[in-house]
Amino acid sequence: MSQSDPDSETRSNGRSVVESSNPIAREEASGTGPDESLQHVLASLVEWNQRLQATEPSLDALHNLSAQFGELVDRVRRLVERHDAEHEQVDSAIRNLGKDWVGERVAAETTEGTASLAQKISLMCEAVERLRNESLRDRHQLQSKIEDLQVARKALETQLAELKKRFAESSETDTARPANVASRPARSGWSALLQNQIANRISGWARGKKRRPNLAEGSSPLGEVAMFELLLNSLDPIKSLNQLLAQGLVSVSVAGAAIARLLSDRTGTLLRVARAGTKVDHPALAILVRIYSADYQGLTFTPEELRQLLEQLLATSYRMEYSDKGTFLRHAIKTRSISAIESTMAATKIMIHGRLPTYCVTGILRVASENGETYREWRTRLAPTPLECVQISELDVLTGVVDSLNHREVTRALTESVSPSVLKDLRREVLPFFQQIEAQGSWLDVRLDPQVRRDFLGMIAERLESKKPLSVIRLGDGESYAWQDRVSAERADFRERFWWGKALPAEQRAKIAAAIHEAIEQADVLGVPSIIRFARDLHPGIESIFDEPSTRELLIILQGVTDLRPADRSFTEERVHQVCFTLPDVLALAANATKLVMVSSVLPSALESLTGPLTNRLPVEVILVPTHSKTSENALFHRTDERLPDIYPRIDQQVAEAAEPGALVLVACGSIGKIFCHTAQRSGAVVLDVGAMADYWAGVKTRSVADLV
Repeated sequence: MSQSDPDSETRSNGRSVVESSNPIAREEASGTGPDESLQHVLASLVEWNQRLQATEPSLDALHNLSAQFGELVDRVRRLVERHDAEHEQVDSAIRNLGKDWVGERVAAETTEGTASLAQKISLMCEAVERLRNESLRDRHQLQSKIEDLQVARKALETQLAELKKRFAESSETDTARPANVASRPARSGWSALLQNQIANRISGWARGKKRRPNLAEGSSPLGEVAMFELLLNSLDPIKSLNQLLAQGLVSVSVAGAAIARLLSDRTGTLLRVARAGTKVDHPALAILVRIYSADYQGLTFTPEELRQLLEQLLATSYRMEYSDKGTFLRHAIKTRSISAIESTMAATKIMIHGRLPTYCVTGILRVASENGETYREWRTRLAPTPLECVQISELDVLTGVVDSLNHREVTRALTESVSPSVLKDLRREVLPFFQQIEAQGSWLDVRLDPQVRRDFLGMIAERLESKKPLSVIRLGDGESYAWQDRVSAERADFRERFWWGKALPAEQRAKIAAAIHEAIEQADVLGVPSIIRFARDLHPGIESIFDEPSTRELLIILQGVTDLRPADRSFTEERVHQVCFTLPDVLALAANATKLVMVSSVLPSALESLTGPLTNRLPVEVILVPTHSKTSENALFHRTDERLPDIYPRIDQQVAEAAEPGALVLVACGSIGKIFCHTAQRSGAVVLDVGAMADYWAGVKTRSVADLV
């Protein structure tokens, strides 16, 4: 792009600003070729993915696809870099626009001329804002594609290396394949290819064509990616695991790494593994299945149970990986026992390099913050980094390490603790949002300022006493789902599978997203991602806030909230439920209500800590919804074959009938729960989006120790 004079661009009409700055529109107009346009690159990526799925597995095909992928990634990166340059030019144009306005207004001789100039500048500002929104939306799509395809490429490269070994070994030793295997129809997909190869080998050994390989004799076992794929796609993953171990096709360490990877994959496979966990033949792997599945489901151990499991694992020949040590330490943190944390750290030697994972640092300090002296000792011992200090700001205030803090001061601390590239992103994409909502952000400091917290709870109590409606809705990264024009289809699919166990048809997805968006737009108080939330999801190795899926979705939230219709709404932080909707807080609020309505998947018997103290004071009604996929095996939750997206209209009708002026409605149903919040608000109730706090009232710890212990 030529470096034209920004002043001359801002003096053109609105259409010219868009055409001169939008890379797609400019390329199409100038005829510079489609290769660098967004539409063409995205189409090329889709075409590449189709070729990947359709290509018969071979070394040449894999090499060609990998090379083509590298070229596509380079083109995507160039396009992203150009979008950055366009953003900078637009920002410069906006700054110079103010200078032009002053100069030309002084020169204007008539009121009519001034009005004309004002209208012209207004049109230009609107055009520039449209460009910024379009460019940001394009960037979100590009980054989402890069993330999806980088995962595909990593798996492809790993499988390529393994297939090279397999083909080389087969060419040296395989003289024939069993007839029943050769006549089998080809199965599609890389996972199927590996399964067929294993089936061929096992069949060959059974017929006496080969000796069973022994790992000690140098046979090449399956790698972590292949093992992970097999567990993911197997109808009986435990049976497959036991057979592979018995045949020497996988090492115990690789199997352990694959089980750990199932935790981060967020699919139901880990639950299927957990259901049959006691049938795992290898004692070390049986323990790993137990601790990883418990972590996924929010289940906890007593300090003694955890100590015994760790001793049993250490007594085997299994060599613990860093992820295994981190999982044991997470469980120790959830016991809220400093002695359990101490003994786990000592037994696992997790601090052998002098550092802990950030989430463990934060979690340990949350436990230690119950005593000011203990907190100071552990704070000195763990030596948090500047970024981690931002993450524990509230704990420093709570324990008196610092006298006071506010959102603005924490923002300044974050800008001083990140890399220049991340700082650039923050200044461009995040900080302007908080400047824009400053006048309405009266509740942003509920975490940092005890008085603001008391005032916020007092406002809710006053609404209950006066029987005026109120809707408090929180917007985390998952609520980016409400802006389907900004979220990739792949990411929406991922969310739906994680929440409800299946992806939705496009029409149903659009309907639910629109209803969530309407609830957000009508809320009285919106909980938005705070600076502390952004700090939580950052780490020293990150080069851009667009690199992480969670922060990318948080940006969609900020942009989406900016685009909402103007309204008399106020803002708090998205994690307000963790600091204001604890069990004692909710019980105190209920004292001002005429009725309590609980909408969640937690069974009434598990909510005795909430409903018990209220039974003789006011009516209590529990509306059950199907539970989240990750708690579908927990007997404390409502388990049913029905899925929430299929029956939410029926639940919504129940909420409408139960809610009334003066009622306190607590909703814990994820993103679809926002729809129920809107319904309760329209019925005149005070409704609070309490989210995962309902899990903790039932004793199920489903969230990261970085947030709650």
